[in-house]
Amino acid sequence: MKHASIALTLFLAATLFSCAPNKPQPTSMVLEGTLPKWSGKTLYLAKSSDVQDYRYYVQAVDSVVVDSTGQFQFSAAVTEADFYQIKRVSGYDLFSGKLFYLGPDDTLQLQVSEETSAVALTGNASAIHQFQWDFHDQFLKDRKEREEVVQEAPDYLNMLDTRKSEQLQFIEAYAAKASFPDAYKHYFLADINYRCANDYFYYLKYHHLFANQDWKYIPSDSLPYAFMELFNINDPAFTFNLNRHTTIKGLLEDAYQAIATSRPDSARWVLEFTDKLEIAENNFTGVNQEIALKNLSREFGMFLLGDKENFYDNAAAAKERFAASKSSDLYYALYAKSYEDFLKIAPGQPAPVFTLPDSTGQLISLADFKGKIVYLDFWGTWCGPCVAEIPTSKDLQEKYKDNDNVVFLFIAMESKEKNIAEWKALVQEKEFPGVHVVAKNQMRNKEIADYQISFAPTHFLINHRGEIVDPRAPRSKDIQPLLEELLAALAAEQVH
Repeated sequence: MKHASIALTLFLAATLFSCAPNKPQPTSMVLEGTLPKWSGKTLYLAKSSDVQDYRYYVQAVDSVVVDSTGQFQFSAAVTEADFYQIKRVSGYDLFSGKLFYLGPDDTLQLQVSEETSAVALTGNASAIHQFQWDFHDQFLKDRKEREEVVQEAPDYLNMLDTRKSEQLQFIEAYAAKASFPDAYKHYFLADINYRCANDYFYYLKYHHLFANQDWKYIPSDSLPYAFMELFNINDPAFTFNLNRHTTIKGLLEDAYQAIATSRPDSARWVLEFTDKLEIAENNFTGVNQEIALKNLSREFGMFLLGDKENFYDNAAAAKERFAASKSSDLYYALYAKSYEDFLKIAPGQPAPVFTLPDSTGQLISLADFKGKIVYLDFWGTWCGPCVAEIPTSKDLQEKYKDNDNVVFLFIAMESKEKNIAEWKALVQEKEFPGVHVVAKNQMRNKEIADYQISFAPTHFLINHRGEIVDPRAPRSKDIQPLLEELLAALAAEQVH
């Protein structure tokens, strides 16, 4: 059988430059290869130290357009080894979670089977990089976190200790065999610690949910873990490690739960953003504080839902404090971007126009409903609460079936074609009225990106002037009073 493969060659060739004595000579780094499936697409080479999170990074060392034969080549001048990642246009890694540690005169060739995705490595840097694929296959590939987390606490913590010990032994043996550079070895030793901490926080947050179908956070002081007492989150090395970022998120969440669990749900929702801001600023320092604040910007959607009245003022105030204390723009830039993105959907802003297909493939645009009150419902067939809301939504639409001034527009966020087929069948089966369109690739669909959707269901209310009235509007059972207010305002304008 003929196996198609992807050949990727990373070659760092030394080039002589005149320079002052005792200074490292710049070296031309060439990273090249063949990626048949990526012909015509753009790829980027980024230093890991410029990466802000899983999707965003500040700048690229180089960019290439893969040619028609799948060939590409990166080049850059370097004086020492560093960590790099190959990025897609979307910002995500081309080789998920893999970092390339490359220096002068290093070579690395990767051959990836198109059919099996198996990777074969050759070149003088292959031994240290093979570690990442072998570590993944042995410890990460077949993990089933939800099954693990239902264990009783003593068993789970014992499992963490055993796994961590095995992983440390694995890396020590591999490092000796492959002659790991010190920085490369220390990075993955730190990474193992971050992973262990994240598993611990995952248990605190999700044990009751998956074991008992009941949301209840386990306070860390009721389940002490000796590892966490020895864990040093203030290690100045490898601040770009994204598992470190997740650990900081876990530490912040744990501190928040300690003060929030005694509050009624209504107060928790309203105070969550300000509580977490205070924890980020009081419990963390330096770059860890900046990572914590950057992490909070990823939760803006929930904070807006919890405290619509004060969210924008709180976010703006935090942005100013963040700007005054930041050590660099690396994480501040991402917080600032999130803030600016959410300003676009603030009350009074024009609703971003999108165009999406209905069940027949006909394109429908928000602009088609100019002059009408529009209730947007971002949902999905995969979302249990969304499907459960259908009867309530049908009752609501029945009340307005003779009113042409109100439009109910449902945006189904579905993943693949098979999911879209399920959506079509469900809408027909439930005899679900309203205007229905579909956003393929779910929340990553570019047409709805400006709406900053991070969970479903999410509702927007838009007035007849096309302005956002509520960017996190009430659900079907509670929206009628607001609809009546907008209809009354529309009627008053028509009279005048």
